[in-house]
Amino acid sequence: GKASYQAPEMHTGGDMDTFLSDIFALGVVIFAMAAQDYPWTCTKRGKCQLFEYVHSFGLRRFFDKRRLRKGNGEYLVDVFTPGFIEVIDTMLNFQPKQRGCVGEVTFQDDVRRKRRPSVWDLPHLKGADAALPKPGGD
Repeated sequence: GKASYQAPEMHTGGDMDTFLSDIFALGVVIFAMAAQDYPWTCTKRGKCQLFEYVHSFGLRRFFDKRRLRKGNGEYLVDVFTPGFIEVIDTMLNFQPKQRGCVGEVTFQDDVRRKRRPSVWDLPHLKGADAALPKPGGD
């Protein structure tokens, strides 16, 4: 995949959960759609200053400091709602064991035991999954 979408654990050479790396990539897609820009160019350590900044200071501080490139100089924190930032922060967690999920059956036990967040349980999306069509429904 493109370097900006790759989950950080893809560069460590160890075991990796493809569901969790897909969630990371989806978080990058959602960010890119909202910001009309990528959060970083690469997730390999030492290759991108933006990624290094987020790695050092966290995504929320990144939102405080980064301006929209295609806007009028607004900071991301002033454009994105706190709920949206929480969803993105959950999906782009650099630690796979702490990264949120998006309803995969394989993580249901972790979510139920509060070992992994689900984006659907975040206040911003609470109840949104009820509006989605059910499998096999009309």
